Amino acid sequence: MTEAALLEAVARGKSLSGRELIDVDLSGRSLRGLDLTGAVLRNVSLAGADLTGASLVGARLENVRFTEASLAKADLTEASLRDTHLERVDLSGANLSSADASGATFTDVKLAGARLFETSLRLAHLRGCDFRGARVIGLDLVGADLREARFSRANLTDVDLVGCSVTGASFHHSLLLDAHAERVDFRGCDLVDADFSGARLAGANLSGILATQASFSGADLSQAILTGIIAVRGSFVGAVLQGADLSDADLTDAAFDGVIGPEASFVRAKLWKARLPRADLTRAQLAEADFSLADLSNARLAGAVLDRANFSGANLHRTDLRATDTSSATMRNTKKTNADRARAEDFSGGTT
Repeated sequence: MTEAALLEAVARGKSLSGRELIDVDLSGRSLRGLDLTGAVLRNVSLAGADLTGASLVGARLENVRFTEASLAKADLTEASLRDTHLERVDLSGANLSSADASGATFTDVKLAGARLFETSLRLAHLRGCDFRGARVIGLDLVGADLREARFSRANLTDVDLVGCSVTGASFHHSLLLDAHAERVDFRGCDLVDADFSGARLAGANLSGILATQASFSGADLSQAILTGIIAVRGSFVGAVLQGADLSDADLTDAAFDGVIGPEASFVRAKLWKARLPRADLTRAQLAEADFSLADLSNARLAGAVLDRANFSGANLHRTDLRATDTSSATMRNTKKTNADRARAEDFSGGTT
């Protein structure tokens, strides 16, 4: 198809479904709603073109230049964009379900509200991209560069971030339920209100990050580095913190109900008003930690290091302090075991 014939077809709004477009310059053209279903685009320039609402279902794109183009609300289901370069492109609300963009380079691309169901962005370069409000199921991000990307309010349930670079990315108010993020370095990220419930974060680095009101309930954080994390009012209910380092963390008013944290470190951590009923902190490092007004009822601290820890006003109902040295700890106004509550717990076979 000659370029002249192509431009005439475009001008008349004709379908280009299944056509081959090779060595064509469509820069700056209005191609709104154009049907390119199953088309092959090779060495095509679409710089500054308007493809809003266009159909590229099953299309194959090879060496296509999309600089500053609009693909808002376009349908790229099952399209092939492998190794494609997109710079300052608008893909807001686009459908990329089952599309293959492995190894592609997306620079400052808008993907807000996009549908990314079973999409492959494996090894893609996505630095600074906007994924706010994106809908995600089965998204493959293995090895992708997500530095400074924005995922605010995105649903990233079950996403695989293993091997990804996420430094400086924002996951503010995002869902990362059951995410796979073992050994991922989250330093510099915004995790405020993020939900990592059930996520696999073993060995991950979350040191110094802001995670106010974030949820890590049921997550595996074993051997994770959380030094200096700010997780005020955060939730770690039922999480695994075995061997994790939370030194110097601000965990004020956070929830640790039933946490599994033997040998974890909370050195100098702020746990003022924190809730730790039934927490397992056996052999944990708790030196200089502040547990003022915290609830440690039925918690296990056997063998823990409590040097200069502060338990002022804490609830120590049935707290297991065997093999601990509390001589340098502050224990003013602590609440000891309540006999009536203990009998009720024994009668019910659990805790109340």
